[in-house]
Amino acid sequence: MQPLERDQVWDAIQHPWDIIIVGGGITGAGIFRYATAAGLKVLLLEARDYASGTSSKSSKLVHGGLRYLNQGQFNVTYESVRERERLLHEVPELVEPMCFLINNYKGAEISTKKYILGLVIYDIMGNKWDHGRVKREKILSICPQLNPEGLINGLFYFDAVVDDARLVMRLIEEGEGLGGTALNYASVMELMRTSTGEVAGVVVERKDKPGCSPVEIPARVVINATGPWTDTLRGFVGRKPIIRKQRGSHLIIDGAKLSLTHAITFEHPQDHRTMFFIPWNGATVVGTTDLDHPSEYELKAEEPFVDKKEFDYLMEAVQVTFPRAGITESDILSTFSGLRPIIRMDSISPSAQSRRHAVYEDHGLMTVTGGKLTTYRVMAKAVLERAIARLERDPRFQWNKPMFDQDFTKAPKEINCPELLVDRYGAPFLQWLENSLEPDFETLPGCMITPLEINYAAAQESVVHLDDLLLRRVRLGLLQRTGGVQHLAQLKDGITQVLGWSPEKWQDEVMRYTKIIQESYSLPEV
Repeated sequence: MQPLERDQVWDAIQHPWDIIIVGGGITGAGIFRYATAAGLKVLLLEARDYASGTSSKSSKLVHGGLRYLNQGQFNVTYESVRERERLLHEVPELVEPMCFLINNYKGAEISTKKYILGLVIYDIMGNKWDHGRVKREKILSICPQLNPEGLINGLFYFDAVVDDARLVMRLIEEGEGLGGTALNYASVMELMRTSTGEVAGVVVERKDKPGCSPVEIPARVVINATGPWTDTLRGFVGRKPIIRKQRGSHLIIDGAKLSLTHAITFEHPQDHRTMFFIPWNGATVVGTTDLDHPSEYELKAEEPFVDKKEFDYLMEAVQVTFPRAGITESDILSTFSGLRPIIRMDSISPSAQSRRHAVYEDHGLMTVTGGKLTTYRVMAKAVLERAIARLERDPRFQWNKPMFDQDFTKAPKEINCPELLVDRYGAPFLQWLENSLEPDFETLPGCMITPLEINYAAAQESVVHLDDLLLRRVRLGLLQRTGGVQHLAQLKDGITQVLGWSPEKWQDEVMRYTKIIQESYSLPEV
C-alpha cells in the first residue's frame, strides 16, 4: 500500500463496520481472515506495524509444547498439537515439519520412560505415530558438533517451524482479498460509547502522517486482540489488569558456525528449563527464556531486548551443548526478545504459567488474550462465536473448512520463479512479477534474500518504515550482523524509488533503523 493509497483508505473508513479488530498480530490476523470469509465488513487496526509485537518475535515454532504435558496443561497441549497438524496440512509453504532430538547424558539422565510416555500421548493427540529412540552413534552423525562427552542415547519426535511474521502477512493479505480493510500505524486512542456505556466504535489516530486529527469509526463489535497490551484497551472500560507480561529472549547463531539439520530439545544446565536449538532460514535460533518483563524496560527502548543476564544464560546453553564448535559473541548474528500475554496467576513462577487463552466481554468490548501462536485459530473462533450475538446479521462462518486459500502459492506455468519466493509471497508476488521485464533473482551477498523481494514488499505490503521492511516483511535484520546495514547502499535506489522517499527521508529511516537494531536486536552492552 503506497502513501496515496493509504490516504484514500483513511478517507474511506469513517463509516459503520460489523467488526473492528484492534491488534495486527497473529490473533488479530486470524480473526480478520475468518470474519472476512464470513462476508462481514471488517476493519483491522494496528498501532505500529503488523506482527511488530509478539508475532515476529516467537521461537519460530508451531508446536504442542511437551513441557505443558509435564505441567498438566493437557487441554493446551491437545489444542496446540491439533492446530499444528492443521497448519502443516493447510499452509506447508510456511509451516514445515521438523525433527527434534532429546539427548540423554550420563550424570544428567533424562527419564526415558517418562519422555516416551509423553511422546506417546503427544502423537496420539496429533493422530500420528512418529517418535522413538536414537542411538548415540546416530545422534553424533546427525549433529557432529554436539558435545559427545557422556552422551548415552536419545529420543526423536516431530513438531514444526514457521516464519511467524510471514504467516501474519499471509492471513492479512487473504483477508484483504476477501474485502476486508487493514491499516497499520493506526492507534486506537479511545473507545466510542453509547449513552448506556456500551462500546460502539473506536477513536483512531493516524501515526504515519503527523498532524492528522483523530477520527471516530463506529462498529457493532470491537475486538481487543492486542496480546501483551490487552490491559490498555480494557482500561478504557474500567477493567483491572489481567496480563502478566513475560519476556522470551533468543539468539540467532551464524549458520556457517553452527549448522543443524534437526532441532534439539534440551534442559538448561542451570535450572533445567526446556529450551531449543532450531534450524531456521540457514541460521540457528536458540531460546527461550521465561522472565517477567519489568515496566522500566519499556522506558529504555521501544521494543523488548535481551539483557546481559539473559544473554549469558543463553550463551552458557550454547557452549555446554556445542563446546567443540567454539561459538563466541562474534558468531551471534542478532538477538531478539518477545513479550507473551500470560493471564495472571501471580503465585506461580514464569515458566509454570498456563498458556491457556480466555475471552472477556466488558461493556460490549470483546477481548481475547493469552494463548500462543500455534492456537491463534482456536482463539479467533472463540471470540467470534461470542461476537455473533452482537451482529445485525448471521455471518457464514465455515469453521471446518481450510482457513488458507489453497491456490495462494500456485504459480502459472509461464512464470519461472524460485519456489522459495513463491512460498513466501504467493500469488500477489507472481502478479507483480508480470510487470517486470527481466526479474533478477540474485541474492544479496551472504544470505538467501533477494533485492527483488525487498522491492516487492516495499511496493505491496504496507511498509511505512525501514524496520517494517527489513525486520518483518523480509528477515534480513535478523539474519545478518548489524541488521544488514552493509546492504543498504545496494538496496537504497530500489526502496526509495518504490516508496517515493527523498534522500532526507532515507537518511532519517536509516538512522531510525540503526537505532532499533542497536537497542533491541544486538548483543547487550556490558
